[in-house]
Amino acid sequence: AIPFTEWTGEDPIVRIDVALSLGQIVLAQVDTKPNDGLFNSNVEQHWVIITKRTPSGDDYLILDPVVPPAQVNDQPRSLMVKYGNRIAGQTNESNLRNAIKSTIVYSM
Repeated sequence: AIPFTEWTGEDPIVRIDVALSLGQIVLAQVDTKPNDGLFNSNVEQHWVIITKRTPSGDDYLILDPVVPPAQVNDQPRSLMVKYGNRIAGQTNESNLRNAIKSTIVYSM
């Protein structure tokens, strides 16, 4: 039962970091084929749970529901390795923002 949704208009990476610091659950929509240069939300979308930002600040660790059963214990894993397309010369925030298409934050 979600009483409402709200577009905050704030920087999405700041929003994710604040939500994580408050212990909220953050779901992120990602592109399953980040290196093809396209994003078709009808066929390429996938949702993951962001657990935390890496200490270096250049990545998020995620729980991914589509990992093979033998790799479940290897989670959380890198968002950028699986769903990112890191572009040299861009900031960490820009690379993360390009990897994350949208987010849902659950707060209690």
